[in-house]
Amino acid sequence: MKALHQILSEIGDRFPQQREQIEKLYAVDEGFQHLCIDYITCLEALRATQEISQEQHRTMEEYRELIRELEKEFKRFNIGPSRPAQNR
Repeated sequence: MKALHQILSEIGDRFPQQREQIEKLYAVDEGFQHLCIDYITCLEALRATQEISQEQHRTMEEYRELIRELEKEFKRFNIGPSRPAQNR
C-alpha cells in the first residue's frame, strides 16, 4: 500500500481542481479515507493486470514466431500443413 502522500498525490493528479478539497476531506472524513484507499487499490490492481497482460501478449507473440520458424523447418522434410493452423 502506498504512503499517505502518494495516495493524496495520485488522487490529486486525477482531480487537480479539487486537490485542496481532497486533502482536507482525507484529514477529517474516515469514509473518504476508505474511498481513497479503495481507489488506489483498484488502480494498482488494474496496472498490475495490464502489465501481466502485456507480458502474456509478448510471450504469445514469441510462441507464434517460434511456431512459424518451426513450420519452416518442417518444409525441409517436405512436410507442410494441409490446412491453415488454428489459433494463430
